[in-house]
Amino acid sequence: MTNRHKRISSFILPLLLQLPSQAAQSDTVGRIIATRKELLASSTEDSERLRSPGYLDGRIGQIKDLIRGEILRHLDSTQLSYSTLQQNLASVFPKDWNGPLSLIHKQLNGLDVVIIGYSIRHGLSAIPDSTAVIEAFRKIADRYELVDQTGPRLANSVPKLEELPTPSANEIWILGHGQQTCVMQYHERARIYSFDGHGFKELWGHEPLRGASFQIEKNEVRITFDKEEGFPEMVLTLALLPQGPREISLLRKQ
Repeated sequence: MTNRHKRISSFILPLLLQLPSQAAQSDTVGRIIATRKELLASSTEDSERLRSPGYLDGRIGQIKDLIRGEILRHLDSTQLSYSTLQQNLASVFPKDWNGPLSLIHKQLNGLDVVIIGYSIRHGLSAIPDSTAVIEAFRKIADRYELVDQTGPRLANSVPKLEELPTPSANEIWILGHGQQTCVMQYHERARIYSFDGHGFKELWGHEPLRGASFQIEKNEVRITFDKEEGFPEMVLTLALLPQGPREISLLRKQ
């Protein structure tokens, strides 16, 4: 083999090795898109299918498994930086996914930790419902693994995750909140979780608040919301204390 052929081979071989991986990713994303379409009803037949026992839970579980597999593939193949990982993971979700992708990446107790939040829409395509997914991954040796997920406490929400100031260096505190689906007026449900590298724990929660907005300060969270139509806005203040978040005031907005 001449030197010229060797140079050509050294250029082409890495490209050829990428092809199976790219094809697998394309196939998985295609399956995610196809499964997602099955979760949205645009006809009576679709609605009856979604109401059949076990169908919806099974399809949601299937799409979560597909997305989780792609997340792990990207985590294992990426030199982690927030912007690179956010960009790579965005390719897992179709352009019309219609929901935010939240990402928190931290070093915690000697572990590389990634927490990801997103939503899966289902039901009537015109007014879909939503299943919130919040999952934590950690790196063991040279590979990542799923550690825990938060469960259904942000049900019917399109979740957004925000990191909070944490009194303890041994855990992350996360504010999860999101617009409620299948309601006429804008409401947000909220939860605060801790994560210690091994599992989530719910520290505080509130049922949907109308027109809610969230402001994170150094040692507190302020939630402004409408109590009732025609009444002044209210401000609920949470102190972020070592023993956990505590509601310390509920006042009219000044």
